[in-house]
Amino acid sequence: MDIEVYDYDYWFNQTELHGNVYDYGPDYVHNKIIREIIFNIDLPMGKIVMLGSHTGYGLNLLCEQYGTERVIGFDLHNPSNHPCVITGNILDLSHSIDCALIINDIGNYKLTPRAKIYAQEWASNNTVSRGYVLANTNNNNANYPIQEYMATKHFTMHRLNEYTSATVPDWGLKNYALYKRI
Repeated sequence: MDIEVYDYDYWFNQTELHGNVYDYGPDYVHNKIIREIIFNIDLPMGKIVMLGSHTGYGLNLLCEQYGTERVIGFDLHNPSNHPCVITGNILDLSHSIDCALIINDIGNYKLTPRAKIYAQEWASNNTVSRGYVLANTNNNNANYPIQEYMATKHFTMHRLNEYTSATVPDWGLKNYALYKRI
């Protein structure tokens, strides 16, 4: 795709067009992963960064668990005026942050592949030793070899189906992974 979709109305007012995102609230797959899997792993020191914080539901979960001083959200817009959100295009994010956890929920591989891949590469370069990146597996719309890329950056892949979960759907357990920096 030559033209990526960064339209505010599409991402914030037409969420029903994104698939089963449940308005990015409590039933959204990443928010279930945060509650059931992320909260049960030991994280090293460092920031908790959510790339693609949307209206802030998942970001609030992270803030409640880890504290607002440790959590950063990043998105094109900040419609809820969340104090932890930095607004901007991920393609312009260039400064380094020592991160214990990065959640790559920027756009998607179908509509914003450049942004999604850039976010993954930024994440791989900003995760501290023993830190984690929550991201897709190779099963993505851009055919991006994320598993191989992360291995070259010294990460081991842990499929989410290795963890106990009561509500994360099977497709989420198969298509997302936690990459841990060695």
